[in-house]
Amino acid sequence: MDAPSHNDGDGGGSRTSLAALLAAALAGCVSLFTGYSALESVPTGPYSERIVLEEASRMAEGDHRFGIVEYSHYPNGPTYIVAMLRPLDLRVATLRLIPVAVMALAVGWLVFVLWPLAATTVSRAWILVGIGELLLQPGVRHWQGALHEHSYVVSLTLVALALSVVVTPRSSWVLAPFGFVLGWIGYDWIPGQLTAVLVGRWLIHCVEPDANLLRAGLRACLDAMRVASGVALAVLGHLLQLGFYFGSVEAALRDLIGSAAGRAGLEAASTINPDYGSLLEEGAQRMQAWVEARPDFESTYGEDYDASDPQRWRLPGILLTYFLKPRWTSTVELAGLALAGIVVLAEGLRVWSRDRQPSMGLLARRVLIGAVAVVLALGAGAFWSVLLPNHASDHVHSVPRHYFMSMAILVPIPILLFAAPSRFAPSKEGLLSLADWLYAVPLLALGVVFIATVVWLG
Repeated sequence: MDAPSHNDGDGGGSRTSLAALLAAALAGCVSLFTGYSALESVPTGPYSERIVLEEASRMAEGDHRFGIVEYSHYPNGPTYIVAMLRPLDLRVATLRLIPVAVMALAVGWLVFVLWPLAATTVSRAWILVGIGELLLQPGVRHWQGALHEHSYVVSLTLVALALSVVVTPRSSWVLAPFGFVLGWIGYDWIPGQLTAVLVGRWLIHCVEPDANLLRAGLRACLDAMRVASGVALAVLGHLLQLGFYFGSVEAALRDLIGSAAGRAGLEAASTINPDYGSLLEEGAQRMQAWVEARPDFESTYGEDYDASDPQRWRLPGILLTYFLKPRWTSTVELAGLALAGIVVLAEGLRVWSRDRQPSMGLLARRVLIGAVAVVLALGAGAFWSVLLPNHASDHVHSVPRHYFMSMAILVPIPILLFAAPSRFAPSKEGLLSLADWLYAVPLLALGVVFIATVVWLG
């Protein structure tokens, strides 16, 4: 099963579309209001904001080499957006309206896509409550106007969820250029954004009560691979850009692959890119000072915490626990959201069962499908810290924001889990095609480049 196929009668379909449009407009307006009202207090990383503004100004003046000023080991997409607008001499507050507007469009589109699929009033209310709860989080609301990646990554996560619902076998190629955009905006949220597509496609491929779960899982992975293929092309493109910038392939590899290896905690990183290794050591020292200035942090982490060894498997959960612990209101708020989610799931299961009168086996399968989706959604916020612990330990202010991906992915789960199969056009695609193998080429190429660099230069 794939993209929504609105099979209602003309009258019912028109009313549903109108209701979806109104709900989307409402959600978009709420997003605009929350983002605009917080423009004067954007607590993003001052270093990231300074990089964007300074380098965008220099780019606009022609002071760059092959699209790079100085900041090289991260994609410059947000900087390019500001650089293109620099000739207009807009105030910073005006520039911040761009990511705020992007967020509103992403919110509105996701609500518009999900609304016709919601089977009950409870599930429709869940869409608005879930999106509203996300927008009201201080880490979303106050950062909506961020000029670096911090706002765009949240918006693109919502776009990823909407795309996972609307793409068809014929239009699934769109996922690759979408991944290419992700790869130029920022790397940190990509694992979670891939998970958003994976979860959405998993639920849609499982929409038939008797769907083959193994086949559905493989097809969902292939859809996520299309996005990853675009990301890989963006990274390879940036690597080529660095080759021109440095005038050396080896220097480009040392800069980009070496910094990635350092963030991932690989021992070879200090040999590949010694300068970035020094930056990581300085970051570890800052983090250790941050820890020692907070006695309650040790009671959360344990007295053996060492910032130079961030313990990738403990870092995500412990940081989240620490940031929620002093703010009991946030904990209660999230607990209430979880309870509301359980109510929506129970209501959806009741209606789904009433309409189909399934056997216990089919009920168990539906519960399993939902459990897989929920586990993946919760894991989305932790993947960055697990994959790149050295980077996460130096950006503790950003780690909790990654769990907004989990919140966003949880919103469509009750809707897609109990969506009517008739809402989707049947898919006749095979499991593997020539195109699928072609999508794997950029991923394989990037993997070969990474491994070869670590072996050759490490």
